[in-house]
Amino acid sequence: MSRTRNSSSSSVSGSASGSSWGSNPAEAPLPWNWSSSLRPAVNGPPVPPLSPAAIQRLFSRYLANPASVHPPEETQRIIRILEKIPDMLDAHTLTSDQILSHCVKLMAANHETVKRLACQLLIRIAQEQSEVALLAANVLHLDRQDPNPNVRAVAVATLCSIPGLAEAHAVPAIQAAWQDSNPRVRQAGITGCGKVWLHSPDVVEDHGLVDALYQRIKDPDPTVLTFTMQTLNYILAQEGGIVINGHMTQYLLQRLPDFPDVELLFVLEYLSDFVSANPAVNSAIKLQMVNQLDPYFESSNGPVFLAAGVLFYRTALDLLARDRAMVGESRLLSDFLIRIRPLISKFLKPSSQPAIQDFQVQLLDFVLSWDRKLSAQASCLWLEFRIKDTKDLAALKGQKIRAMAHVVSAESEVEMVQYLLSLLKSQKLQTEVLTSALLDICERSSDPEVVSAIVTREFQSLAQTDEGTVLVLLRQLRAMDRVLHVGANPDFLRLLFADIHTRRIELNDFQVLANILWALGTYGQQISEAPYILEYLTDEKFDLIEKWELKQSLLYNGFRCFLFHPAVIQPVLGRIGELCSVSRKVNHRINLYFKLLSRPDVLERQRRCLTS
Repeated sequence: MSRTRNSSSSSVSGSASGSSWGSNPAEAPLPWNWSSSLRPAVNGPPVPPLSPAAIQRLFSRYLANPASVHPPEETQRIIRILEKIPDMLDAHTLTSDQILSHCVKLMAANHETVKRLACQLLIRIAQEQSEVALLAANVLHLDRQDPNPNVRAVAVATLCSIPGLAEAHAVPAIQAAWQDSNPRVRQAGITGCGKVWLHSPDVVEDHGLVDALYQRIKDPDPTVLTFTMQTLNYILAQEGGIVINGHMTQYLLQRLPDFPDVELLFVLEYLSDFVSANPAVNSAIKLQMVNQLDPYFESSNGPVFLAAGVLFYRTALDLLARDRAMVGESRLLSDFLIRIRPLISKFLKPSSQPAIQDFQVQLLDFVLSWDRKLSAQASCLWLEFRIKDTKDLAALKGQKIRAMAHVVSAESEVEMVQYLLSLLKSQKLQTEVLTSALLDICERSSDPEVVSAIVTREFQSLAQTDEGTVLVLLRQLRAMDRVLHVGANPDFLRLLFADIHTRRIELNDFQVLANILWALGTYGQQISEAPYILEYLTDEKFDLIEKWELKQSLLYNGFRCFLFHPAVIQPVLGRIGELCSVSRKVNHRINLYFKLLSRPDVLERQRRCLTS
């Protein structure tokens, strides 16, 4: 089977492809932790600092007694000490030699947590002392036969994490674990491949474990199946990740009803990646996918609903790929939007919990991905996107505003614009996003004259009273010119640039500076204070014009402004030339412009072109 794919890896939290594993397998953040067995919390008072000798005495006393007579509090104390030892090793207050023999003996303990922590310590010590691996091998092989599946799983995971045991011990342990009747052990065998890959990738290749992993996708346990996919995606990351072909897709679709929510979410997102990466996939498979997703739109689990919705939408778009012009008229997509509208409303109910708000941001991301021709059919949703809760985080507020503008329709545009303008006037929050959304609505309006007039009037009113709004409008000046035709509104232009050089508003933003220079060169004739603004930027803000693009813009637009106000601009233009001459990238332009100054006929033609 080919091992490459062209799609990006899954965006599921905890996806293997997104992990960055360190050189120490014992400390590596494994990509499958989202579904691994939960470690029991250790209760009890914290352990006071102990000397190496005291730790050795406690371990010796614990090991000297039969397991049946260990009081629970004694076992808990040993567990807390084992959890502290990695920090002590890091601080060099304890050496691995001082605890090595005790760790090997504790690996044979009957208590699962003690055994697991001892194994983790041994993995760490084995990074420094390769001969330690053989000391542990016999104990671990005995544990592989233990009737307790958790003990068997820990043994397999430990064997796979120690480099010195990879070929002779880890590979047989993995292969045996795959045949185990307990899914926890099979899962340890699957993730064990990833652990071996960390330190001995050649062993995985030489023993054909990658191809064997593909076969394990048919494991009857959903958790083992998804762990297998994640492990493959990690091992094959350099080649593009796991390959999901048509046959595997059909198999996964058949298994969907058996999956718990976490595994279901994972598989849905992988299938979504598959659809994105393979637009030419068989239409029959896509139809099967669309038909099987319907039940999940009723899921009370938000992420599952979202994953199913994203997959359905991408698949439906691909089915219409030959005639994308028909997307807005597609009955399939129209029915889909009608179906999910009430569910989107349900999942957008106000919540102060950051995790829920993060999910709501992702849900609105999905809304923003809808085709424009289709999104207007969901225009009624804009009422659900209104900011009803002051506890909404800034990211969620911004996303709601963008989503409103995205689903605008002829019936809702005026009311929506008035609502957004009320936010702009009252809250003074998300000013940048609100302005962009309003310009977006104006650009797509069915009645641009009416809507643009409303927006322009309010922008002018705000610009008179709020310097913060002036900065936002200057930052979006070119978009405003394109949508609201600012150049044809001299009063608005004069208002934006009135006393800009004397009010000393903060002009530290690259985009604001670039737009001011552009406006001075383009509409300098209508801006009476253009010479003074240009002089202010040259004398007091030149240190902010570090990028050569801005220096070039200052020179170019300064020259154009000179054509409108030659007498006043001439000394300023000389100063600009002097300051910009330091930059080699604009030197040739300086020479060109100053040569033009000696050609009145050429200058007159340029001036007429600009003013016509």
